[in-house]
Amino acid sequence: MHLVKDALQNPCLDYVKHIIMSRPGATFSAGGRTFTDAADVRSAFVAGDLSEQQLKRALVEAVNEVLQPVRDHFEHDPAARELLAQVREFSKEPAPPSLRRLELLGAADKACIVCAPVITGHVTLSAVFSTARRLQAAPAGCLPVLWVRDWSAIALGCYDGQPKPISASIGVLLGALEALFPQLMARTRVLWQSEAILRDPSNYWISVIDVGRRFSLKELVALEPPPANDQAGYVVKVLMHVADMLALSPTHVVCDPAERALFEFADAYRAQHAAALPATRVETIAACTLQLREPSLSVAEAECEYSVLDSAANDAGAKMKKAFCALGDAERNGPLRVAQELIRLGGKLALKRKLEDGGDVEYTDPALLEVDFRASKVHPGDLKPPVVALVSAALNAIQAKLKETPEAKKAEGDLRTALKALAKVKK
Repeated sequence: MHLVKDALQNPCLDYVKHIIMSRPGATFSAGGRTFTDAADVRSAFVAGDLSEQQLKRALVEAVNEVLQPVRDHFEHDPAARELLAQVREFSKEPAPPSLRRLELLGAADKACIVCAPVITGHVTLSAVFSTARRLQAAPAGCLPVLWVRDWSAIALGCYDGQPKPISASIGVLLGALEALFPQLMARTRVLWQSEAILRDPSNYWISVIDVGRRFSLKELVALEPPPANDQAGYVVKVLMHVADMLALSPTHVVCDPAERALFEFADAYRAQHAAALPATRVETIAACTLQLREPSLSVAEAECEYSVLDSAANDAGAKMKKAFCALGDAERNGPLRVAQELIRLGGKLALKRKLEDGGDVEYTDPALLEVDFRASKVHPGDLKPPVVALVSAALNAIQAKLKETPEAKKAEGDLRTALKALAKVKK
């Protein structure tokens, strides 16, 4: 660094002028000459009368001469000597860890993390059953943790980025899980991203920034396929996700296959920058698909699948009536998939048939139901009515649970309001 603009750009000459010869009456000896003016030193150097080596050697001696009184002071003065000893002792202390992070869980917790779905509209039965499947997959001895990414949902623009309906949708999802899977939810710990971050926001956001400093936009966007990664908020979601995993320190993760690369990216970052934290084993379970028919320009997505806020009296039968269910086709068959999930939940599918059609039959094994349907032993017209009965029972249980507490009632009301607003925008 030069104190003044100098085309020669020689810091040694700067030192001579501004340090060595700044004292009144100071001189500078170099190359067998004694200089009383820094300009003369410069002129001699430019003319070649003073070599680079001569200048540097003389400068070292002159700087030592300037510093020697300071060294003597710290060596002979008792107070100064004690202060220097303290400074040297402090310098021996280990530097603070380079990684800053929020600390929520530790290795002893043996957490298995399942991320709640990022919901953008209706809370579907598919979302409920998919979340439950992943929580049920937590290994024995692990604590199932449902991680609610509500602030990430804001970044992604869910419900136009409004916190109120985002929280409401998760509140409704939790109510549905508690209604249909009470024992599972009793042993599951629910953590909200927003509440957790506020425990130590400084370290959390520093960890987010640290991730952003180390990777390019191209690297981050490649972690998930379109359309998940086609907005700016996605990058924020990725950075927060890595910070989330550092905070949670999970030993296991169960996720959607589409997010596997995201979780592996977070664990690779942990291995490089926080190796003391436990490694994460990532398992994937595909989403439960309970779509009853394909959406189109004339058929909204909400009409093609069951929502937890559907009416048991009206929507359960009306949606099933229009569901695609071809004889013997078990691949694209929403009613069959719905029936299998509800049987796994403990329900019994009771088919009422004429004797000539095989008579009444009761299914408690979802696999056997599929075998018989593929063999055309179960007719779509016989399948749909008992599935409607099971769906109605599930919807009634969910809506009863949502009315148990003021918080759940409010969540239901807020979500219905938000869905009405979204429906108006789409029109």
